[in-house]
Amino acid sequence: MLDRANMGVRLLPWGLAWMCCAGCGPAVDRGAPQGGATTTGASATGTTASPTTTGGTTGGTTGSAPEGAVVVAQGPYVGQVSALLAAGHPAVVYAWHADAVDTPTTVRFARAAAPDGGPDWETVDLGAPGLMVSVRSALVDGRPAVACPYEELVTEERGIAYWIAADPDGLGEWSRNTVPSSAGPYASTFDLGVVGGRPTLCRGVYDLRVAQPDAADGATGTWTWTSVPMPSELADTDFDDCAVVDLGGKVGVLFSASAAGDAGIFGLHLATASTTDITGTWTVRRILAGAPTHAPSPIAAGRRDGNLDVLFVDNADATLRTVTAADDVGAPPWLEGPSLAGTPVSAIALSADLPAPVAAYAGAHPADALYGVFARVSSGDGWSAPVPVDLASNADEALTTRSTSVVALADDLGVGVAYDVQDSASEERQVRFARLP
Repeated sequence: MLDRANMGVRLLPWGLAWMCCAGCGPAVDRGAPQGGATTTGASATGTTASPTTTGGTTGGTTGSAPEGAVVVAQGPYVGQVSALLAAGHPAVVYAWHADAVDTPTTVRFARAAAPDGGPDWETVDLGAPGLMVSVRSALVDGRPAVACPYEELVTEERGIAYWIAADPDGLGEWSRNTVPSSAGPYASTFDLGVVGGRPTLCRGVYDLRVAQPDAADGATGTWTWTSVPMPSELADTDFDDCAVVDLGGKVGVLFSASAAGDAGIFGLHLATASTTDITGTWTVRRILAGAPTHAPSPIAAGRRDGNLDVLFVDNADATLRTVTAADDVGAPPWLEGPSLAGTPVSAIALSADLPAPVAAYAGAHPADALYGVFARVSSGDGWSAPVPVDLASNADEALTTRSTSVVALADDLGVGVAYDVQDSASEERQVRFARLP
């Protein structure tokens, strides 16, 4: 559930990288959205949506999805993506930006009409809270929920917009709440998770904060933030990434941290609450050493045979690695796994709903001269060879992917991978969805 593109020693959040260079791309047609669905209906205040079903784009030609994948959306700017299962069908939440950086960004929810993620998708426009660059999704009480940091363009109000659907399929009414926060769209170090049935947010800039609502589903009422106290060795810290995890009903936050001003990288840590909410005391412990041994960022959390599992880009040697806890609540020892990719990678994701993890990422094949989006499936103590999800058709048409997301499909239909992509043949970006049997 993590999205970065800059492959330097420390990864700049991809959304910030995009915002910094938003004017450097080619001119584009500012026309209506295209691709797998037509958007109608819903607003952020809970009015009834009337989604429209349309045919998606499939195929294998330049600028289109490969066989087995479908174009969910297309436009001047689409992405980043977050995938989930809504009433048994795959769904993708993504950002839609139709113009330059000084216009609001719309958040959209698209759900496949078929359980395997076929060509027909129904899309709901959740609204445009302001300028934003990243989205997260989760199932709260069996219903899709979405969160994104934003900055309102006129008032410059900053917060995190939170939506939750009235129905499990997400195609009817949605309610919106606002979580006040000083972290605006440039603070894309945030996550949405579910702990003990309650939606939970984390966000990190110069401190690490966690929020939960007083209402069970977060749709109404007040969200309350708490700051996680840091030990002395983490003083003057920048938080590079964070992920909410459920530790047996207690709130856990995985985070990577570095010294302010790029003075050093502190490694990977786990913060654990002492109670089932966020009001108790917190324990912070390091689970992976920092520089010069490791430089973990970004990170993605999942499970391996029930045990807490973390996928991360190790910028110390430009590899993709995992580290796994001894149990489901993050107890030591944490065991480091083998390298999954030995070339610079980005846009990583890890399944959070499968006994055997599935990792997705953008990068190069370790043996073949291929670049694109790949998946690797855990098998026992190892991982499968990279499975191509989407590849450039030749060396002159390299794919640019800023985000990926993995979801387990219903009824043993396999695994779905959502991702955003642009190739040199197209002036627009696409959100695509591919099924891995």
